[in-house]
Amino acid sequence: MMAQALPDVPIVVGADRHKAGRRAVRDFSPDVIILDDAFQHLKLARDIDLVLVDSSRPFGNGYLLPAGELREPLRALQRADAVIITRADLENKPDKMKPAWKMLAVKTEGHVFTTRHVPKIKRIVSGKSPRSLKNGAGNQGPEMLAGQRVFAFSGVAKNDYFLYMLARLKCRIVGSQEFSDHHAYSPENLQAICQQAQELEADFLVTTEKDLVKIETFTNWPVDLVVMDVDLVFESDEEGFRLLLQRKLRI
Repeated sequence: MMAQALPDVPIVVGADRHKAGRRAVRDFSPDVIILDDAFQHLKLARDIDLVLVDSSRPFGNGYLLPAGELREPLRALQRADAVIITRADLENKPDKMKPAWKMLAVKTEGHVFTTRHVPKIKRIVSGKSPRSLKNGAGNQGPEMLAGQRVFAFSGVAKNDYFLYMLARLKCRIVGSQEFSDHHAYSPENLQAICQQAQELEADFLVTTEKDLVKIETFTNWPVDLVVMDVDLVFESDEEGFRLLLQRKLRI
C-alpha cells in the first residue's frame, strides 16, 4: 500500500531494522529514513521520536503486555519528542480525554499535538451493476455516500472506527463483515461478501485502502466498490509541528 501511495519513495521492508536501514543507505543514499513502529528499537539511534496515541483508548487498561496493551511503562514517553493524539474528535465529550491529556503532560517532556481523521474516497472500482449511476452518485467526494445503502467490510485494527466513520457520513449501513487486522482474503471470503451485498440490495460495497491491496485481483464485484482513506488533520498548531521537524532534522 505504501509503495503504491509513494511511487517515487524507496520502501525497504525487513524484520532486522538495522540491516534494512544499511541497505536503504547503500542502495538509495536517502537524506531521511522514516521507521514505522520503532519506538522500542532502542539500539537504533534516531533524531526524532514521534508517538501516536489513539484518543479512543489512549493507554489501554493501563497494564503492560501480556496483561494489557502497553509495551512499556508510561514513563517511557519521556523519550518522545512529540506525542500526537489521533482521532481527537472521536468523542463528543472532551472531558473524557482530560485525564489522558493531563497524564501526557506529566509523562512526556515533548510537545503534545491533537489530530483528527478526515475521510476521503481513494478509489472507486466499477462493479457489474450500474446501480450507483442510477442513484446519481457521480460525485467522488465522501458525501456521495450519504443516504446510500452500503455493505462495509474491513480487516484493520479498528474495524469499529471504520463503521463509525461511515455512520458519520450518514451512510445506510445495511450490513458489514469484520476481519482481524492484516486479514488475507480468500476467494470464499470475497464471494460471501458479494452475496451478502446482493441479498441486502446494497448500492455500494465499501472497504479501506489497506484492504484493497489484498483484493485488487478480484474483479467480480456486483456493485461499485468504494475504497476509503483518511487525511490526518491537525486540530491546532500544525505550524508548530512543522517547526519541530525542521529543528530536529536540521532542514
